[in-house]
Amino acid sequence: MKKFNVYLFLILFACNEDTYEVNSPQLADAENYLVFSTSKEFFNTIEKIGRMTEVELDVWEESNKFISYRTHLNNAQKEWALISDQSQIPLFEDKYKDILKLVNGSLEPYISNNVFRSFVNRNGIYKTDQYLNKVINNIIYTVEHGEIKKLESLSSRLPGCQIARLAAASGISSLQYTQENQIIDDECSNPDPNPNPPPVPRCYLNMEASYFANSSGCSDDREVYISASSYITPYSGLREFDGTFKVAYYKQAYINIKVWGKKRNWLCNWATYATSLEYTVWELEINAHRVLSSDANGTISEIRPFIFNPYQLGPSVDREWMDYPVKVGDLTINETIQPYAFTKLKVEGKTRGTGSNGYARMICP
Repeated sequence: MKKFNVYLFLILFACNEDTYEVNSPQLADAENYLVFSTSKEFFNTIEKIGRMTEVELDVWEESNKFISYRTHLNNAQKEWALISDQSQIPLFEDKYKDILKLVNGSLEPYISNNVFRSFVNRNGIYKTDQYLNKVINNIIYTVEHGEIKKLESLSSRLPGCQIARLAAASGISSLQYTQENQIIDDECSNPDPNPNPPPVPRCYLNMEASYFANSSGCSDDREVYISASSYITPYSGLREFDGTFKVAYYKQAYINIKVWGKKRNWLCNWATYATSLEYTVWELEINAHRVLSSDANGTISEIRPFIFNPYQLGPSVDREWMDYPVKVGDLTINETIQPYAFTKLKVEGKTRGTGSNGYARMICP
């Protein structure tokens, strides 16, 4: 299979049509892929979208009446964050099997470059002059316009070396657009030494763990519970924002870690009770909304990761439960936002009754 550096590709392509005017790409309606009629149009688009924010890319797509691979991937990431039960995962995988795969509990897109994700369609296809191109991992496969069936035979889900063999057998040209000298994710030349690894714990919107201290088999038994939740609290009415008061619809993302204890009574039935409680957050990462701008109509935000420093709460005075809601991200106005599942979490909690080593722990992924 032919493999070239992307910079050599750009030079060769640019030399063909360096006197053309730069126009906006056109949309092939039936196939929903962008058509670049000149090299200047193609490279100007790459340069332009490479500097855009996610919000600006959304506007650019809408102006071109185009739905990119990036948008489908963003939708998949939002849906993945909302999955709260293992039974939902097979349906999710089937829905997005053409654009990503699950690797140890994480989403791995079939296109590795953010810029390319922004101008190819869901199938990874775009057109330059009379050539159709399909991006898989870090490789661009190219055929003449009437040979789209050849590109469709190259499935993103195949190992890289199998795709390369199919391309060579079908006379499909290919080039590598990153500086590495090998195909990314070549499962044929680098077989997985452990094809059936144990499942990695997933993080969810709401999680709970417990620890059981079996002291006597009945009345002295103790149990500690710890939970983590991610949620949105809405407000409506008059509130202060950026130094002024506005009547609007406000939303704020929160996380909350809660710990409580249970013990058995003389009938061996479990019941909550007042005891000293404590918990420690060792690692916590989660996505939330960061406001980019605001005007009279409300805010415009984008999703950003937030990483918390370790912190501890307690030991408390005797009480039935203890929690500490924490704001995540910015307060939004008249904007549709959603809570996101934790991306990383390591917390532990205990009660006086479970002893010095009696911790309920949650760790994911």
